Amino acid sequence: MTIHAGVRVDYFDVVDGAVTSPRGAVLLHPTRSSNHVIRAGFGRGFRAPSLVNNYLEVEIFNAVDVGPPIGQIIFPSIVVGNPDLVVERLDQFEIGYRGSVANGKFSWDISAYRTETTNSIDFYTSEVYTAFNPPPGWSLPTFLLPSFGPVVLPARFSYRNIAETVNKGFEVGLRVLPVSRNTLIVNYSYQAEPEVTGVPAEDVGIPPQHRFNVAWSGWAGKMYYGASVNHVGEAYWTDVLDSRFFGFTDSYTTLDASLGHMFLDGTAEASVRATNLTGVEVLQHVYGDIIGRRILFEVAVNVR
Repeated sequence: MTIHAGVRVDYFDVVDGAVTSPRGAVLLHPTRSSNHVIRAGFGRGFRAPSLVNNYLEVEIFNAVDVGPPIGQIIFPSIVVGNPDLVVERLDQFEIGYRGSVANGKFSWDISAYRTETTNSIDFYTSEVYTAFNPPPGWSLPTFLLPSFGPVVLPARFSYRNIAETVNKGFEVGLRVLPVSRNTLIVNYSYQAEPEVTGVPAEDVGIPPQHRFNVAWSGWAGKMYYGASVNHVGEAYWTDVLDSRFFGFTDSYTTLDASLGHMFLDGTAEASVRATNLTGVEVLQHVYGDIIGRRILFEVAVNVR
């Protein structure tokens, strides 16, 4: 059995007192060889509020289309920091098993984890315009002002601490050496929907539940090659302004490949790398760019 332990102490002038980050792991070898290892670990980390989180103060122009008879409304919103934020804390627990057989030609890694994030720092709509607090220059009857439901006019954005967010999941990985100078890697991970306390669950993003990839790489003489299939499940994003911008990204599967050749006694190489060969439309963030097919040709020379 092997035990690793340590502790780190940090001090932030924006919060009261110092914070400690203990970490530890226990490694068990059920057999005399090092081919099989059972591990359990714990770690704690902190994130202090930034100057933006604490002291930001800026006015932005916002727009909402509330439909007929009003149409689009352009109005100001204020974004302010919160000097009362406390430190965000992350506690992570993990247990896993790593093993190999056939002189390392077949190996695997299985792990499960649980993370508890306390006082997570979150950007949110702290105030909306209402009939009793209309936007500057509002010239229509105040009863036409939307102040509830899916369409609201955000008056103020700020930062807050979320009481607790719990994430749980597991990962399975396999590594196989089928023939000389070739490697096959298979990996699958699952992450459950976060358990949230302190705020409505729909205010917190949901990462992809399923991720899967298969990759093959190898060498043949002076040539190297590789290919991989990658799948990412749908995700829910809430990190842009107010709920009008929240939404899901679709799951996607991409095919990547690479081919290269070494020459000049290994001091130079020419390669071609392709990502998303099938050209599917990939949207990694609900308000991100659409990523298509990309092919890169490269020549590199090492000058000694």
